[in-house]
Amino acid sequence: MTDQNRDILCEDLFKIYRASGIDVVALRGLDLTINSGEMIGVVGASGSGKSTFLNMLAGFDKPSAGLIKVFGFNLNEMKQTEIQKYRRSQIGFVWQESMWNLFPYLSVIENVMLPMNLMDDTNLKKKKKAEQLLDLVGIRTDQFNNNSKQLSGGELQRIAIAIALANDPALLLADEPTGQLDSLSASNVFDCLKTVNKQKGTTVVIVTHDPGISVFVDRSILIRDGRACVEIIKDNEFVLVDHNNMLQIPEKYMKSKKLEGRVRMDLSDGDLLISSVEKILK
Repeated sequence: MTDQNRDILCEDLFKIYRASGIDVVALRGLDLTINSGEMIGVVGASGSGKSTFLNMLAGFDKPSAGLIKVFGFNLNEMKQTEIQKYRRSQIGFVWQESMWNLFPYLSVIENVMLPMNLMDDTNLKKKKKAEQLLDLVGIRTDQFNNNSKQLSGGELQRIAIAIALANDPALLLADEPTGQLDSLSASNVFDCLKTVNKQKGTTVVIVTHDPGISVFVDRSILIRDGRACVEIIKDNEFVLVDHNNMLQIPEKYMKSKKLEGRVRMDLSDGDLLISSVEKILK
C-alpha cells in the first residue's frame, strides 16, 4: 500500500466553462486515483475532458467542484503563488507541439539546462545533469549542440522529455506527445517515457486519443463525457463504478445488445445481468 500523500486523488471533479454565454461541461464527476510511481494513459476523443483533467493536475486550471490532491497538495485550496511553486517543484510538462517545448535559437543542451537556472548549482553541474538526461532519453552526444531544425519530430519530443525532467519533478505530464509522429517515432517516445518511469520512479500521466497506448502503460483509463468509464490493465478491461454508484456501459455492448432507453438489471449466481426491456416484454 502506497502512502496516500504520494498519490493523486480525484473525486467527483466537475469543470464548467462559459463560452459565448453557454455553459460547457468538460468534466462531469470524474473519479480517479493514480498511485505514486505509476505510468498511466488517459484516453479519449476530442472533447471528452482528458486535456482538462491534465491541466488540472498541472495547476493550470481549477475544478468548478470536487476534490483534487496531488502528492498531498490540495490544489483546490492553494493560492496562485503556491500553485506556481508547486509547478516548479513537482511538475514536468510535455506539450504536443514540439516547438512549445524548446527555444529554436538555443542548442539541445542549452534548452535542457535552461530550467536549471532556478537552481543554485554551478554551470558545470547543470551541464553534466543535462547530458545525463539527454543520454537517458536516447539523444546522441554529437547532437547536443544541434538546434531544433537539425532534429526529427521524434527526437524533439524526446528532448522535450529531458527538458521536463530538468527540475526533477515527481509527476511528468504529457499532452498528446505522439500526436504528430509516425508509428515508429511514437513507439520510441512511449518507450522513452517508460524508461523515465522505471529508472527515475517518476509518476507519468499521458493524455492521448490512441487506445494502443495500453501496451506501454501500467493502466489506461478511458474518459467519455467527462467521466472515467473504462480501465484496461494487461489486456483486461474493467468498467468503472464511481463513488455515486454510476457506471457507463461501453458503447460496443450498447450496440451489440441494442441497449437503449429502459433496461432491466438482475442478479444470477452472483453476476449482474443487463437486458433489453423490449426483449423481455416480447
